[in-house]
Amino acid sequence: MIKLIGCIMVVAAGAFGGNSIACSFKRRLDTQALILKMYRRTEIILEYSLFTFSEIVQSLKDCGEFSELGFLDVDCSRTDIRQAVLDGIKCWNEPDSGSKQILLSFFRDLGTTDLSGQLSFVKLAQAQQSEIVSTEKQRLRERIKLSRTFGVLGGAFAAIMLI
Repeated sequence: MIKLIGCIMVVAAGAFGGNSIACSFKRRLDTQALILKMYRRTEIILEYSLFTFSEIVQSLKDCGEFSELGFLDVDCSRTDIRQAVLDGIKCWNEPDSGSKQILLSFFRDLGTTDLSGQLSFVKLAQAQQSEIVSTEKQRLRERIKLSRTFGVLGGAFAAIMLI
């Protein structure tokens, strides 16, 4: 009976380990979706009001849902706010390199052209990020199933080895 309980605990621990790995994949997808939402919010800001670069960053920073995006946590009264945001993106380890490059080019070019040019930058970034999110969703489904399966099978294997 004790061996059975021990085996069940080992299998449950393996399943928990696989589930925690799956949750880390889910958090990565949530970050990608949040970046896409930030692009959409920036497009709305640009379409309906004339904001400077620092005002756009301040508006995004003030919005509570973007608090997870660490690169927006800059002092908006600085004169070199663009460089501060770009440095924050470079130091941020959350997104993959594709999203990071899109973010860098987006914030590098935002506010440097007229309104139609800025809206073009936003739409381009949205399209690229949407592609990344859809690809990531597909890979996420596969990775979640795989990590959960490996967790349960690893726990079952360890339980068999203990018997």
